Amino acid sequence: MSVSPRVSTRSAVEPFLAMDVITEARQLAAAGRHIVHMEVGEPGWPAPEAALEAARRCIATGRIGYTQ
Repeated sequence: MSVSPRVSTRSAVEPFLAMDVITEARQLAAAGRHIVHMEVGEPGWPAPEAALEAARRCIATGRIGYTQ
């Protein structure tokens, strides 16, 4: 049984805010500014307990939503 290759559609995804931030950060770095890149990625450690508890309270009370 042969498997037909799939064409990637990743390039069809519209850019989003994080990509705008990365572009701006790269431009500032190229202009000589010191930039600490925190735009995307995964943390290497768990969330602080205070943040987890705050999230639990928000979920329990229905106070969840999106930022702008």
